[in-house]
Amino acid sequence: MDILLIENLTVDALVGVHPHEKRIRQQLRLDLELELDMAAAAASDELTDALDYVSVCDHLRDHIRQSRRQLIEALAQSCAQTLLKHYPITAVTLTLRKPGALAGTPVVGVKLRRERQA
Repeated sequence: MDILLIENLTVDALVGVHPHEKRIRQQLRLDLELELDMAAAAASDELTDALDYVSVCDHLRDHIRQSRRQLIEALAQSCAQTLLKHYPITAVTLTLRKPGALAGTPVVGVKLRRERQA
């Protein structure tokens, strides 16, 4: 399988358990590894045969902005599920980082991998 990389995608979101996190949007950073067959796109050099990464990023940003999750684990899971549902990928590895969430470290985050179920 081939992998489409999207790194350091930023989006502002309401995510967290503390009262201020439920009122003030915080910047999240995402890295994606989308597994799919790119042979047709490589052969044709046509966008119609490729995964449109602009569409993927726009869709994911909208999904996150509309989400109201307490935990980054739950948000990462919902992001992976929406990508598998709406795009012809076989698996996704998603890293979601929340900069500034914890004193003493610049970033906390989660990384997960989900596969399309047959």
